[in-house]
Amino acid sequence: MTLDMDTQVARAVKLGESHVRVDFLSRAGEPLFSVDFRSGVTEGETVTWQLHEVTATEPPVREGGLPVPLEAPPELKDAIKMAILVQDRVVTSMNGQDYDNWGCNLPFTNIVSCGPHGGCCDIHDQCYADNGCDASSWYKPWPFTSAACVGCNAAVVGCMGLLTFLAPGPSVCCELDNCGDPR
Repeated sequence: MTLDMDTQVARAVKLGESHVRVDFLSRAGEPLFSVDFRSGVTEGETVTWQLHEVTATEPPVREGGLPVPLEAPPELKDAIKMAILVQDRVVTSMNGQDYDNWGCNLPFTNIVSCGPHGGCCDIHDQCYADNGCDASSWYKPWPFTSAACVGCNAAVVGCMGLLTFLAPGPSVCCELDNCGDPR
């Protein structure tokens, strides 16, 4: 499955019964970022990412992962949605962008926040507040970030992959009409 985005293309492929991979490619076909989803892993990271893009300043980390509980790999459409979240959070965090706005801190804030998965971001924000987490927890490996913060990130990726009828519903910011505003 392929999704044509503004500045890149996302391509999801099922590599086996327990493995789905999403590759983000530039318009010229150069690899930028990859996310692998593996089910059946008893311990450790089930969602792993790799940064391929070469920048003028080398990022501190080029790969990482999250222990998202996966009984089965996500469907290709859901894998792309989850991979977009991982890519956006890792890359913007590495670029030094702090964030703690109402709703989902993703492109198209209102659309994502007010959709069926917007509440996932509220749960994530509360988890960050409860555990003193910051954006660097998306790319800094343990022990440089706490297990609780990694758990917050794993939970939001899993929540975004839920089937729509299981999703928590819109973010509270939709009712407050403040999506994207700083907290």
